[in-house]
Amino acid sequence: MWDRDVRAYRSGLLSYLPEGFAAPRLFDIHEDSNGGLWLWLESIADMYGGNWPRNYYGLAARHFGHFNGTYLARRQVPDYWLLKRDWAKPHSGAAPHIDDLLMRARGRREFNATFLARVRALIDDQPLLLRALSELPQTLCHHDAATANLFARVARNGITETVAVDWEEIGPGAVGAELATFVFGTMRRCEFPSTDARALDRLAFDGYVRGLQTAGWDGDPRLARLGYTAAVGLRWFLLTGILQISTDERVRDKVEKEWSKLAETLLSQWIPLAHFLLDCGDEARSLAAMCGKAG
Repeated sequence: MWDRDVRAYRSGLLSYLPEGFAAPRLFDIHEDSNGGLWLWLESIADMYGGNWPRNYYGLAARHFGHFNGTYLARRQVPDYWLLKRDWAKPHSGAAPHIDDLLMRARGRREFNATFLARVRALIDDQPLLLRALSELPQTLCHHDAATANLFARVARNGITETVAVDWEEIGPGAVGAELATFVFGTMRRCEFPSTDARALDRLAFDGYVRGLQTAGWDGDPRLARLGYTAAVGLRWFLLTGILQISTDERVRDKVEKEWSKLAETLLSQWIPLAHFLLDCGDEARSLAAMCGKAG
């Protein structure tokens, strides 16, 4: 198990989670003779077999909103040293060889001039998105809430709850940022059709805001929307990945082996997702200016 995940349990970070949201129960922590740490956790099974009905995405987002809202309205974000505080850093580096990629992609039927210009603009605006996220209300986040790490179940008290695993990324983050992995990350992993990205967007954001309000947060929902869309906008690596797959046979072969899927299958999922990503970037810029977070 990840050392940070172990420490999250040991520190008591997961001892309080609001109704409807849970982590697996901890039975024991064992240190082996080689210094390795092992967590003995409750076995969790998803009641839908991993194939959630669409309405459950809204409910799961509401559970995350309740979790985040609790640390916005009633509880202080803990100051434990183990928390991951640089969650946005991996997304904020310079895009490799972006000018070369844009040049090689020109003229391809998948990428018109407008698309490539929007890619360039989004990458150039990464500092603005990072600044906006740093200025928003901060809460405690799971930071890896794609559906691969989530399980739906009915608890002993009869309440339907979402159980989250893999807590090694836990740390502070902007209101709304939690949704970026839940929406974008789930589609990037091909676990929800990107052609219906707007449907998932609506379900998740509406549920998340209801969860925030249930927890007692009475802030402007536009701030949560800014945190969400700005955090999605940091995922520019999808754009450069698509351009590389489309123009470099070696990259194409490598990706097919890693994903065990044909490149065309992946591109059919990722290209519509790229347009959604660019739309989120546009929305984040507009909201940052509207909310006074554009510097």
